[in-house]
Amino acid sequence: MTAEALLRIEAAGVVLEAERSVPEDASGVVVVADGARRTRMSRRHREITGQLNTVGLATILLDTAPGRDRLPPDTGLVSGRLAAVLDWAGGRPETAGLPCGLLCSGTAVAAGLLTAARRIDLVRALVGWDGRPNVGVTTLVQVAAPTLLAVDSGDQSAVQACEYAAAHLAGVCKLHSMPGTVPGENGERTEAVGRAAAAWFGEHFRDD
Repeated sequence: MTAEALLRIEAAGVVLEAERSVPEDASGVVVVADGARRTRMSRRHREITGQLNTVGLATILLDTAPGRDRLPPDTGLVSGRLAAVLDWAGGRPETAGLPCGLLCSGTAVAAGLLTAARRIDLVRALVGWDGRPNVGVTTLVQVAAPTLLAVDSGDQSAVQACEYAAAHLAGVCKLHSMPGTVPGENGERTEAVGRAAAAWFGEHFRDD
């Protein structure tokens, strides 16, 4: 049985809305975030969190900006908020002591990498999809967390950006090729990302 809760989390000076799902005997916790402010309203993100819950991973489906914000937050702000939510999860009895990971999409991919570089103590594994790892080499070389980058095989500039990142990351990195299609409009694509993410977190949380 999975315990679910709607949350309001104080994170880096703002209050963020989130949904937490914690299966019995959870083996890890994953914060799921997108660069857009309303991650919780996304069907594809809800499907992926469901897949993670099915394999025994707790999830926090996070809106990265308060509803009052007019513009999506920048990479640095999102990174600070992700770190604050991970700290919050580490202090809750339901998730304390569990290895933590990030599953980020869109512009939050860069924020996830920045968080992993800044908080090596927190981020044990990272998955990025439908976004580009647009951070500098000085950040990439500090990312020790095993990183999976799911990239559209038909988008050569995205493939090149992910290959560049993979070449500079300090930790293990794998590129996961997805069929070229419009992001978010293919249910099979979303399901494939969910399976790959579940396997990645499962493998590297066991190594923790």
